[in-house]
Amino acid sequence: LNEQKEEIRFNLRNESAGTKLLFGIIALMLVAHQKGATLIFDELDRSIHPILLRTLVHMHTSRTYNKSGAQLVFTAHATEIMGKDCLFPDEISFITKYGKHGTTVNRLEQLPLASSHADLALQYLRGDFSAIPYPYY
Repeated sequence: LNEQKEEIRFNLRNESAGTKLLFGIIALMLVAHQKGATLIFDELDRSIHPILLRTLVHMHTSRTYNKSGAQLVFTAHATEIMGKDCLFPDEISFITKYGKHGTTVNRLEQLPLASSHADLALQYLRGDFSAIPYPYY
């Protein structure tokens, strides 16, 4: 409602790519939460504001919203979701591509520098966990 208490129609066609994506993701999450399904997204953080991304992840990890134990598997480049107030080290894996030499997947909790009390985003961006794009691979 606007200030005059008149209904305002919401036209998704006029919204940003992130808002459109968010509505689609939320719809899929609601179905997954009802059925206990697994959702898989590539680049979940694409076009979504970091605060809304954290909210999405929190909604999925919270038993208040996700009573069925549905799983969310996704790739992202957002460091804002790394850490004890969003994702824990046992919920994060890093993928490192070595060009023609293959790809590795490492769980954060198994890496020697990882700690639930450390600034995981800073360690990641510093290159401590690999998984940083280097142009010479």
